[in-house]
Amino acid sequence: MINKLSFAIFFSSLIMLSGCTQKDRDAISDLTYALTGVPGAKHKQALQNQESAPSKERLERLKQIEEFKARRSYWVGKSVDDLVMSWGSPSNTHKRTDGGTQYTWQWTQNNGWGQSTICTNNFVANKKGTITDWNYSGCWEHR
Repeated sequence: MINKLSFAIFFSSLIMLSGCTQKDRDAISDLTYALTGVPGAKHKQALQNQESAPSKERLERLKQIEEFKARRSYWVGKSVDDLVMSWGSPSNTHKRTDGGTQYTWQWTQNNGWGQSTICTNNFVANKKGTITDWNYSGCWEHR
């Protein structure tokens, strides 16, 4: 691998010093990418173009994530009692040193392709039972 990389660097430097054209530089970029897996300028530009114009699937995924977060953010400022009425009893609670309580809901999520994960949703309520914050981990953001 190091020999390939050294060759690619040497070869690239030699051709660039000889006044090569853009076509030559693209060929060098292709060769470097093929030998090392490190994207050259040509490939980096192509990757940036892909990122700047997200696919329909990527846009749909981003929409799902935002909707997932919005469904949880909705509860900030609301009573934890209303959340419990909607979601059912939490899996766990934790009394915080500031007098508030953390409520945790956990369940197993399946993605439909034989994979599963433990989804954890935490909501923090102040002393008065008003939700002030939330976070999640391990969830596929589609529910």
